[in-house]
Amino acid sequence: MASGGRAAVRLAVQKEVFTPSEERLLGLAAVTKPGRKKKVSYLCVSVNLQEKPPRVMVSRIKHEEPRKDKQTDKLVYHRVRKWELSELRLVDGKSSDTEVPEFDLHFEKGTFKWVASNVAEKKAFVVCLYKMVHKYITRNKPEFVHIDEERLQELLVTSEAGGRGREVGEEEVVQQEEYQELTEREQSDLQKMLKEEEERAGTESASGIQDVEAFMEHLSQQLAQLDEANIHTLMDSETQIHSLMTRIDKTMLEIQQMEMKLSVYDELLGTVRANMNKLSKDYTAIMIWDRNLNALLFQVTDIVDKLYLDPRVESVLRNSMLTGDSNIRDCTKAVKDLHRVMSQQLSQGVQIMQAVSDQKNYFSELSFEFGRRLQENL
Repeated sequence: MASGGRAAVRLAVQKEVFTPSEERLLGLAAVTKPGRKKKVSYLCVSVNLQEKPPRVMVSRIKHEEPRKDKQTDKLVYHRVRKWELSELRLVDGKSSDTEVPEFDLHFEKGTFKWVASNVAEKKAFVVCLYKMVHKYITRNKPEFVHIDEERLQELLVTSEAGGRGREVGEEEVVQQEEYQELTEREQSDLQKMLKEEEERAGTESASGIQDVEAFMEHLSQQLAQLDEANIHTLMDSETQIHSLMTRIDKTMLEIQQMEMKLSVYDELLGTVRANMNKLSKDYTAIMIWDRNLNALLFQVTDIVDKLYLDPRVESVLRNSMLTGDSNIRDCTKAVKDLHRVMSQQLSQGVQIMQAVSDQKNYFSELSFEFGRRLQENL
């Protein structure tokens, strides 16, 4: 929740819960219980200065949605539980190294686990507890564990150095603030008001205002008018605050809808990413297959070139007459070609291939047949 929304909650809680019991709200944090449905409540620290000594309370505040049969959209706040600060025995911040929103409060009659809406609210609430403990608890002070104790001590020293007057009570500070020297502008406005009153009453003598009661009555009427104007202003402000909260809620709903859309788009992108990965793997496999195919084609072409014998050479070896110079030259050339293909060096794996073996057997038969014909002719 934004700071403006939290300020509105503080005002409403102070007005509806603590003002009727003459308490002053000092600290507030929106919390939920761990591991449950995120139903928000508020932990509050308050003080009652009317009691001697002042009594500090830790309260849990809940809010209820307005009823449909009531013509209002205001949330209703009420206190569901409270503990005196003197009952607090331990504040566990869960981690002194890492900032986490979880913290535990150990009271005399039980331990309560909370999760703050954010780390900043948890820190502010714990600091408020720390200050109130060192200000109002003199014996059996609670321990603060898994919290940066040095930082809390620095805040406490700074608060005490800022003014010892606060130690005598909040009422004395208020009284001191009520009596302040008038500024030049305030003095000028006061003189102007007195002069107007003298002119209105018809007494412009140097003796000043003579009818003090009439002057006071006039001031009372003006003050009443100002009070009425202030009340209307506050009512208008409350309406504006509720209007702003409604807009914020609408904006949050739109943000949730946008997050849902983004989640859908992310799933679609995940599917596309998976398909692209599959295509990449398939493309790699195709490239390997193509490379292997080209290598195989090269090897086959090389074997075929080495074992290829021109059909005309076969015809000469089978059918050519062994008489005459021309026929003898043709037979000599054919025998050389046959010898070339039969003497090709092939690897062991290629030689045991059925096609290669058949081709070599064919060359052997051709050579044997030509040798037989040559022997008969001789």
